[in-house]
This record gives sequence, C-alpha cells and structure tokens, in this order.
Amino acid sequence: MQYENRMPSMNWQKTMLQLLMLFTLGGTVVTLVGEAFKTYLIWYLRFADLVDLLIMAPVYLVSLVLLHEQFLKGDASGRLRLAFLLLTGVFLYGHAMHVTANAIDTFSTEIRDYGSVLPSDTYALIYFLDETLSHLIIFFSRYSLFACLLLLEIRYLSSATSSGTQKLAIGAGVLFGLWEAMVFTEGQKVLLVPLLVAALGGLWVWLWRQSGSAFGSFLKTGPVTSFVAGLLPSMLVGLGLYALIVGGFTEPSELSLLELQPGFL
Repeated sequence: MQYENRMPSMNWQKTMLQLLMLFTLGGTVVTLVGEAFKTYLIWYLRFADLVDLLIMAPVYLVSLVLLHEQFLKGDASGRLRLAFLLLTGVFLYGHAMHVTANAIDTFSTEIRDYGSVLPSDTYALIYFLDETLSHLIIFFSRYSLFACLLLLEIRYLSSATSSGTQKLAIGAGVLFGLWEAMVFTEGQKVLLVPLLVAALGGLWVWLWRQSGSAFGSFLKTGPVTSFVAGLLPSMLVGLGLYALIVGGFTEPSELSLLELQPGFL
C-alpha cells in the first residue's frame, strides 16, 4: 500500500528532521549542560533543576507545537491530530510533575539534610511523583508521540528522502537511543524498554509490511522512519553495554564521585 505525499519533499523532510532533533537531542544537550553545573545553587534550586524549569520546558513546548503544524500541513486525519495534541499535553504535564517533585526531593535530601526529620510517608509521596509516576507519564507519552509522527510521515508525507538526510536521522536516532538507555537506567525503569521497543518497533514493522516496499526503500520514507530505526536497536545495545561495563543497572548518579557542594553563581 502506497501513501500519497501531501507536502513538497525538501520542505517537510528538512523541517521534520530539525524539529525531531530539537525535541530529542536538543533536550539532551540542555540536560547535560544542567548536570555539568548541578552542584551550583541558585536560591533553593540546583542549576540542573533551574535549567529544567526555564529552558527544557520551552524547548519541548516549541518543538511539539511546531511538529503539530506538520500534521496540519500534511492534512492528517482529525483523530491523529487530536491524539498528538492530547499526548503533547500529557507529556508536558509529566515533565512539570517531574521537575517539581525532583526539585523538592533534591532540596530535601541533597541541598539540605532533612532526611531524618522528613516524615517517611511524605518522602514516599515525593519519591513516587518524582521517580515513578512522572517517569511513566513521560516515557509512555514520548514514545506514543513518536508513533504519531511515524504514522503522519508514512501515511501522509512519505517520499524518498536523500541519503544525507537518512544518515543524519539514523545517527540522531542512535545517539538518542544511547542517551535513553542511560535515562531509563537512572530512572530505574529498564524493564519498560523491551515493552516500548516492541510496541514502537511493532508499529514500524507493520507499516513497512503494509507499504509493500523493500526494507531499504521503506527506510528512506522520511526522517522519522529512519530516526526510529536507529533509536530502538541502540536503546537495547546501550543497556547491554551499560550492564556489561557496570555489572548491572546501578543508577549512573550513584556511580558519581561528586557530592553536592552548595555554592552560588
């Protein structure tokens, strides 16, 4: 089954790849910058938490709003557009929950040593919001957003992409997949990876079989198709390498020799 291309090839592919990289690798770079200076405090916030609040959220919001514009330009179905909008709201809600709970957690246990006076049930609630509920919301909504983008690209925008764009998209997917392996390990949600890989990978394979195209031709459908093809295997490889090197799935932050030293910018 072949799908009709509704947009000029050069325009939508370049835009889609740029926005996809902003949503994924852009957020990764912001996180790394924040973590590099996380020992600095600004008022009651670590620098990393402040970056999450002031920079990461706008990066996500702008990239997702502009990605939704591609659904309008591609004349995607109303159901697919609505699904992407709802998932965008859910993702941003999960991110807001994580930023808030994480800032409270780190202030109470790292910036101040309130562990001995903080009620156990109160800390359990903070930890649940920070490390469990917010992560589940973020992970499931993020990969559902990828699924929506994959459906948009293949059903409404598909056209043969250039070799350079394809390689860049695959490379971006591989880098983000390796980063995601670290993120899932830090969040102690490694068991979710096979589930998400199976779900998104299953959709990718199903759309490929529906297209009737050869594997190499389908891989050139567009940047999202190539990105996902690089993302999913690299997540599994990243987890395997991490377990091999570390000897398990100990949180990366637990391996750091740096201790939080309060300071001011």
